[in-house]
Amino acid sequence: MATNHQEIKEIVVVEFDPTLKHYDFKNCLEGISIGDSVVVDTRNGVRAGTVVGFKNASKLADRWVIQRVDLEGHKERLEKEKERIAVKAQMEKRRKELEELEVYQSLADNDKTMADLLSNYKALA
Repeated sequence: MATNHQEIKEIVVVEFDPTLKHYDFKNCLEGISIGDSVVVDTRNGVRAGTVVGFKNASKLADRWVIQRVDLEGHKERLEKEKERIAVKAQMEKRRKELEELEVYQSLADNDKTMADLLSNYKALA
């Protein structure tokens, strides 16, 4: 019963939050493991649950596991989004600093007092 070096476990026991009840589902997918999140076809429609075990047979399994949920891909997307937000915040901070300096320089070009103040400011940096 092995295909492509991974065993197919024919009956998967799935737990649903918040009830924590266990239900048996038929399975034809490779590589399903305990702890995996899966999408299953239930009498109440498509639902997500967590694999908590396996059985060799079950008279109660009359519906199927549809697919394994790719949580790693989702975690990567969240991490990239977090990094993107942090980089954008840095860019925004730098943009404000540059705009501020540009305004000060423009004023200093036309005003001697501002030129002296800007010179002192730069010397203190």
